[in-house]
Amino acid sequence: MSSLPLLSPLRLALKRPVIPTGNPVKCGRANGSPLQRFDRNWLRFGVAVSVLLLLVAGRPQAQDSGVSDTEVIQVAERMYCPVCENIPLDECQTTACLEWKEEIAAQLSAGRTPQQVIDSFVARFGDHVVGLPQDPLLRALTFLLPAVATLLALSAGLYTFRRFAGSQRLSLKREAMAGGDFSDASYRQRLENDVRALR
Repeated sequence: MSSLPLLSPLRLALKRPVIPTGNPVKCGRANGSPLQRFDRNWLRFGVAVSVLLLLVAGRPQAQDSGVSDTEVIQVAERMYCPVCENIPLDECQTTACLEWKEEIAAQLSAGRTPQQVIDSFVARFGDHVVGLPQDPLLRALTFLLPAVATLLALSAGLYTFRRFAGSQRLSLKREAMAGGDFSDASYRQRLENDVRALR
């Protein structure tokens, strides 16, 4: 009787390995030695534990609370990143944005409406969270002031253009009334005199 099966796996691991030579079937490698079976079992166990950990760690946290990712994104689309400038919250992947998205999911799962969630963020962090002032008067001014300024600039430009065009017409009428000669012959003569003066 061989004492090999009675040895513990630890003793086998500490035992000096024998390097077989020749045909692997004769040396006992075809079915695998107890040490090789021991290593394969630990390898299988390690792979199974790793896969299980990846599955558990990779689950989205928003679904744990009963709130879908779509609902969180719909609220996050209306907000802006607290760290980056002019980046919507739903597109940003900074740590602060991820924490805000988790907080949005938590508030939605607690039964708050999307507008209540946004209002809570505005109350804590200010109007820059949503990119628009929440006060109706400030919001109206935000949209009306640029429109009024554009209309004033266009009307000032139109007034200036008409005034300039009117003054040109007026000066031509004055010259005509003053008795200026606008015949082709006199015009040609003045043009030739100007060209000679330039040479």
